[in-house]
Parts: sequence; C-alpha cells; structure tokens
Amino acid sequence: MRMPSIRKSLFYFFILCVLPVFQGCSWVNNFYVSNTTNEEVKVEILLNDSPGDFPIFYNEKNLHVAYKINSHNGPDYPNTVPVQKEKTGSTDHVIIILQPKTTLQIGALSNDKYTSHKQNFINGRVFNLKLIKISQKNIERSIDPDQFDAQLKKVKGDFVYAI
Repeated sequence: MRMPSIRKSLFYFFILCVLPVFQGCSWVNNFYVSNTTNEEVKVEILLNDSPGDFPIFYNEKNLHVAYKINSHNGPDYPNTVPVQKEKTGSTDHVIIILQPKTTLQIGALSNDKYTSHKQNFINGRVFNLKLIKISQKNIERSIDPDQFDAQLKKVKGDFVYAI
C-alpha cells in the first residue's frame, strides 16, 4: 500500500523535525567525586532522610561502581572499578575508599538544570546531601550544602569535585 504524497511528506516532516524536539527535552546533570591523586582517599557521604521524595544523591544501595578518570577528571565510562565500602549500619551514611585516578558518581539530577542547592527542583527532586567528608592521610575536608556549589566544578554539564 502506497502512502499519498502529502501524507508521506507530513510523515517525514514529523520524523525529521518534530521527534528531535522531544528527544532534546531530556538531560542529566551528574555529580562526581574524583580522586586525581596517586593514593586512595576515604569519601564519607551523609544524606538527609527523604522518604517519598526523589533524592538527587545516591544512598549506599546505589553506590557500587567507580570509573577510571578521563582528562577532565570525569568518568571514562567503559573502565569501571569496583567500589570498596565500609559498613556504617545506615543506607544514608556511606563510607567509600576511592582508589587513585578514579571517580565516583554520587548523584544525578534528571530533566532539570542544576544551578544551586537552594533552587526549587521539578518533579519532587530533593537536594538530600547533608555532608561529604574527604579524608586523605592527615588531611580532612568537609563539604556541606552551603559550600557545595562553590566546591564543585562544572565539566561538560556534570559537576565534579576533584581531589
């Protein structure tokens, strides 16, 4: 069965012009902690309890893979590294030993552009980060929500804290 010429034109117009518009509506801002050093570091993440909401930052159950870092200190996706966790007894309190030259995705914000931890997020998203603590040798750094925006650097649409 052949499509009439006008129908065929409208069909191709829809496929070529309208569908790409809907595909362009979806984006993700990922959040990473990258260990750019030659030594392992301890990353401790404390989250606010946010039942029933859509938290941005991952709890213990969702932090299970790290990646080798690329030249931008972001993930080199095909090169995964297993994550070594320390038991805390809580899914909202995570301690990870991050290997040298690796990055850990700690959260993601879908279909919304991240500008500040104080912004109103769409779709019930919640900035559930309470604290990130980084320990390396005798140096300890802490990042709370008020310091978060200044400490992470935007790299190709993602946000990276590089150690």
